[in-house]
Amino acid sequence: MTQHSRPRPGPSYAVEAVDLVKTYGSGPAEVRALDGLSVRFPTGSFTAVMGPSGAGKSTLLQCSAGLDTPTAGRALIGGVDLAALRDDELTRVRRERIGFVFQQYNLLPELTAEENIVLPVQLAGRRPRRGALGELAERLGLSGRLGHRPAQLSGGQQQRVALGRALLTEPEVIFADEPTGNLDTRASGEILELLRASVRELGRTIVMVTHDPVAASYADGVVLVADGRLVDALAKPDAVTVAESLRLLGQRR
Repeated sequence: MTQHSRPRPGPSYAVEAVDLVKTYGSGPAEVRALDGLSVRFPTGSFTAVMGPSGAGKSTLLQCSAGLDTPTAGRALIGGVDLAALRDDELTRVRRERIGFVFQQYNLLPELTAEENIVLPVQLAGRRPRRGALGELAERLGLSGRLGHRPAQLSGGQQQRVALGRALLTEPEVIFADEPTGNLDTRASGEILELLRASVRELGRTIVMVTHDPVAASYADGVVLVADGRLVDALAKPDAVTVAESLRLLGQRR
């Protein structure tokens, strides 16, 4: 790990959602995806967001990351209120301070692994820190795969490329939406170990939406969401406890 790997000291909370409301439609057809939800994610933590289907998990992630605009309430990254930013300022925050990992990888098929990883940096008009790509490729086990296109890689390798793309900008926060949803058990465990290592060794903050109690057990904590509200939180989760909490939550609905 290099001296540049860890982000500069900042606020105690990397991500804050304050009384978030998100509605879709209007009148009788209105859907309230978030209903005054408030939650804070500590800097340098790994948190899993869980709940029933339609609970508002992905909406929380999208609003917290500035990918969607809440109907009411505030979303803050490192103490910065995203709603107060101009469009160009918000774009800069997403490019420089936030990384994203999705279930579908979202790699460009015509580009090599290396080209996919460096693309966000190039779009921002910057160059990676000297040696950063090589260090990252070694960390992710991709040193011999950088010249391969996505179709030549396994699902686990493609997700490693997606994680590399998120990490290369050295963001403060990585938002991961079902990052192991398309992977087998072995590949899932490898990706989750890499996410955990990026917190412990690089000082990143991870917010991960997942439906899988085993995946959640890799996190430092779990927040449970139902009907657009925060209903519970678990510290130092294990898969059995998470699964039981989800079962009880389903019975209360």
